[in-house]
Amino acid sequence: MKYKGKLFLYVILSLLIVGTSALFKIDAQAATAPPAAIDQIFPDEALAKGIQNALGKSSTADTVTQTELDTITSLDVTAKGVHSLVGMNHVTNLSSFSVANNQVSDLGPLVNLNKLVWLELTGNKIENLAPLSNLTSLASLFLAGNQITDVSALAGLGDLVLLDISQNKISDIQPLNSLTKLSAIQMENQQIVNEALDFETPLTVPITVKNIAGQAIDPKNISDNGVTNYPNITWTLQSFIDKVSYDFNELDTVGNATNTFSGTVEQPLTQHFMAIFDIDGVETSMRVEAGTLIAEPATPTKEGYTFTGWYDAENGGNQWDFATDKMPANDLTLYAQFKINSYKATLKADNTISTQMVEYQGLIEEPATPNKAGYTFIGWYDAPTGGNQWDFALSKMPAHDVTLYAQFSKDASQGGAGPGTGGNEQVSNSDPSVGNQQLSNEKLPGTGDSGWLATSLIGAIIAAISLLTLRKK
Repeated sequence: MKYKGKLFLYVILSLLIVGTSALFKIDAQAATAPPAAIDQIFPDEALAKGIQNALGKSSTADTVTQTELDTITSLDVTAKGVHSLVGMNHVTNLSSFSVANNQVSDLGPLVNLNKLVWLELTGNKIENLAPLSNLTSLASLFLAGNQITDVSALAGLGDLVLLDISQNKISDIQPLNSLTKLSAIQMENQQIVNEALDFETPLTVPITVKNIAGQAIDPKNISDNGVTNYPNITWTLQSFIDKVSYDFNELDTVGNATNTFSGTVEQPLTQHFMAIFDIDGVETSMRVEAGTLIAEPATPTKEGYTFTGWYDAENGGNQWDFATDKMPANDLTLYAQFKINSYKATLKADNTISTQMVEYQGLIEEPATPNKAGYTFIGWYDAPTGGNQWDFALSKMPAHDVTLYAQFSKDASQGGAGPGTGGNEQVSNSDPSVGNQQLSNEKLPGTGDSGWLATSLIGAIIAAISLLTLRKK
């Protein structure tokens, strides 16, 4: 019957779906499109509360429609603890939005709010202005007190009349020269930090601050006796310092607005030294900034030895802790130190076994010559028969345990059989750290215990027959 076959397939598919669902978790914080609860559309609690108040709802759990959101034209959530603007893309008729003094860093949800005329973003954590580049209706934009370095995204906002970009990290205002309608602008107190440079003397740093015409602005109040050598500043320093700086201050006109473009440029300085890693005279090295952690190299290996750590001396010294020790203000050599390993030498002489612990490349202590009635001892070998004879004066302990076997040749009077070992073995031990052992043959597992295999095979056959029968029906 086809129904049963389909039922079988449905069961399998259901199990797959359930199993797959368990592998993935749905993000409960993801934004939801309206109609939905306010706190589902706006996952940020503070922003959701602002939307609730704007709509006169009793709770952020209340459901709102797109039609209701379209009634919001002004929203003020200043200093409410807003971190995320997710969901604001649904407030499409918004013309005035104040989200000053919050923790906002991503302006992405505003990208299509092209009816915005007034936008207040002062005192947040904004770095990227790209989402604002298409908001061409903006007339007033407040961006003071953020982390902005690049204002080129504002170049197309030709209707701007009022712009505040003060207290940021802006070094170049030339992109603003297209804002011809500006009547007021604030751009003072920029705090610019350049990428760190390696310390050297003399030190030359390019002047990177540019005015509305794209020209370098003359530096003022240059620290540490630096001098202008346009387009650079040069410092002749007697010893390492961690930074130099200068101020800038110039009156610039942008559109119809004239004001001061000012701030401070800080140039961090670092020192790099060589960290050298010595492994038995073989060296590798890396440049490391002084006062920072050194990246730990791969653990070295050495045959017959165990690595014990990196030390500041070839022998002894202090072990280097890569998690806490910082690079000094000088070159540093760290030495790989090793501890020699010991391995077990087992000597089997017919009815006795003795053991020794021997250091790598050390000599095994030769035991007393073993005796065996009717046989002549011919030497110690690395195999019960044949093999290589061990020379206790020359053969060195390898980087692993070894077993040596006493080999004998049968005396001519006893029939003259070839060399070999034999007889019952009584264990004795020359190493006090190893206890005596009585050797005995262990019974090997029987080969007839295969009932489980037969049972499994029969079960598999029955299952296959049942499945075929079900499909035929």
